[in-house]
Amino acid sequence: MIPLLLVLCGVASADVPNSSVVYVGGSVAQFGSNPDIGAQINTAYAACPATGCIIVLLPTSDGSCYQYSVPIVFSTSGKFVLLQGGGPTSEAAGSTTVAGVPGGACLNYTPTGGSIAMLFDYSPPNGDGNVPAHGIRDLILQNNGCQRIGGCGSTAVGIQFGGTNSGAQNGELANIRVNGFGTGILYLETGTQSWGMVYRGISIVNNTVGVHFTGSLENISIFGGRVNANGTGMLFTGNADVFVHGTSFDSNVTAGVQSSSGIFSCFNCHWENESLTNPLTTHYFVGTDAASLVIEGGKAIDDDTNPGDNADFWFSNSGLSTYIHGLVVYSPGRTATQVIQSNYPCGWWVAMFNDSPTTLLNLVGGTSPQGVFFPDVLYSGVSSLQTQFVIPSMGTPFTADRVALDPGFGSTAYATFPSGNTQRFSFVIMSTGNGQGLNPTMHITFPTPWPQVPFYVCKMVGGTGIITPIDGEATASTLGMNLIFNGKPNASSSYQIQCVGE
Repeated sequence: MIPLLLVLCGVASADVPNSSVVYVGGSVAQFGSNPDIGAQINTAYAACPATGCIIVLLPTSDGSCYQYSVPIVFSTSGKFVLLQGGGPTSEAAGSTTVAGVPGGACLNYTPTGGSIAMLFDYSPPNGDGNVPAHGIRDLILQNNGCQRIGGCGSTAVGIQFGGTNSGAQNGELANIRVNGFGTGILYLETGTQSWGMVYRGISIVNNTVGVHFTGSLENISIFGGRVNANGTGMLFTGNADVFVHGTSFDSNVTAGVQSSSGIFSCFNCHWENESLTNPLTTHYFVGTDAASLVIEGGKAIDDDTNPGDNADFWFSNSGLSTYIHGLVVYSPGRTATQVIQSNYPCGWWVAMFNDSPTTLLNLVGGTSPQGVFFPDVLYSGVSSLQTQFVIPSMGTPFTADRVALDPGFGSTAYATFPSGNTQRFSFVIMSTGNGQGLNPTMHITFPTPWPQVPFYVCKMVGGTGIITPIDGEATASTLGMNLIFNGKPNASSSYQIQCVGE
């Protein structure tokens, strides 16, 4: 018997009905009576099964953007949706104020007032567990054709997550561009949050605010893409934790990231600004109140080549904490008062590489007294270190003549057995002669002056005399301090004193 070989070729979508995949636009028959593509997408969503569907937006026949003014609303609780462009997106060359002619799946929202171009708010109010495969991907969403650094003054919102329900909890944004809005992407705090979302290959550009995180958002992850040429790239006004990997923050007018709370972690990210022809500030991060910043690896560049210019800071935080490890910084001309500014009460830990030691002289500054700085071994470029005072080759040794003793230690008392340096030192007082008195003072002069007023902890750690409290560390200046021996030394006894400063 000859086996039967069944081959199905060129099967059209109409031949294999699937009510969970809906096509809108292009040559597909119009959904509903309103020709506005926003209204058609809403009608298609209403016709989807109760659990949701995939809506595929087909490109226009001439490759232009769909012009629409009816906001797209996905807000039926439990009815999930994936809005997907049906073809690759592209755009011909344009100016900085006028976008080129786009191709592929493109939506142009024409209102510029305080409305929402696209609302995702279908996750149930108490959350959706771990529902996959929903969100938006593979298309352009723009506001009235705006393509200008810092936006065009619109107050419209591009995409809003949340409002009544829990937004698009655990959803995904992939390969989309959002440009020209007052706020490109907005998260609302409504008691439950649109947490757990993942971004891949996004372009958030030319908005007044690129992404605004409000509420206690948990674990927003961003992979690749760019947040460029906005007024403010990302704005945190809630306790969100956002983890960014390999993303570019370039030419944002006010700040790349501005945060008053939450955690912003950036791994191998690229920070840059506009060139000399249109120089911008280098405020890549500005944190206040309860903000935490983490940067691991990556590169920060100031493109202003004019040596006469000066930036006040690149990264600044007066919030909770700053941790930076392995960041490379480079400036071909413009100087900076400090690259990293840490203001009280922010604690900080910084280890970075200075690729412009003749331009970037001050890497760390600010008023915060609590932090650690590790300059790279090739170029330190440091003149404003605080706290952990790292001295190349351990600096000048601590010697006995750095200790001057009051007569209360004895008429012939002296210091001996010195060790250490400015940061950590010890010595032994030999109480000899006569005239020992109560609470004598030790006058300490540091071998290497501190760049900021240090904090010291000193105590008696050995010797033949009775263990006696030491205080006076609060008298420390950048040059020295006066320590008080709280008791009366015994003649012919020894007292070993140890101090650690930061």
